[in-house]
Amino acid sequence: MEIVSGTDEQFREQVAEAIRRARGRRRLSQRDLAVAVGVQLRQIGRYETGEQSPSLEIAVKLARVLQVPIAEIAGMTPSGIDLSGRWSAAWETQHDGVSRVEVHSLSVTQQGEILSLGAPEPGAGKNGSFQWQGEVRIWDGESLVGWYRASDGLFGSKGTLYLALHPDGHLAWGGWWGQSFDGPMNRGWVTMARDEDQAAHAIDKLIETGGAWSPRAAG
Repeated sequence: MEIVSGTDEQFREQVAEAIRRARGRRRLSQRDLAVAVGVQLRQIGRYETGEQSPSLEIAVKLARVLQVPIAEIAGMTPSGIDLSGRWSAAWETQHDGVSRVEVHSLSVTQQGEILSLGAPEPGAGKNGSFQWQGEVRIWDGESLVGWYRASDGLFGSKGTLYLALHPDGHLAWGGWWGQSFDGPMNRGWVTMARDEDQAAHAIDKLIETGGAWSPRAAG
């Protein structure tokens, strides 16, 4: 973390940029953000132009809605992209020889280049899927490399992850390789996105194209 120093104007500009960037990642309009935080629309405009800085109370609300550390809203900037917060993950898995896609919510905690992955609450899986946890490292700001394992010891699934990271930090897509239900080793596609529908769409495209799809190529 780097603490912002300089004039009050520079501080307001730093906070304004942090709010604009985080709002863009969350794909919220200024009106959406104003409603969620409980302030008037023009107030969000003042924050994002650097005309005013939010009070501590509003900064806490902004951080919660935008899913960023309060330090970022308070004028401290991460050394790289901030991926912490709530995500959705989609997995291509196999059970009894049948391929299927599992989608569930995922919490991400970031410490520098290391991301800790886990379910935000018990029972967050859907369609009978099991919850998993893991850790990945951000490589060169463009990929995530690491491991995963089932949170429940009754399931033996564990293995490695590689995902490409979208420059905007709202989507990651790639594959897993490891131990699965159907045998000692298996593999499939996996996606992570801030939006559940986007995660599901991305993994459908990976399966459809055999991994040739890329949101960069798709525009």
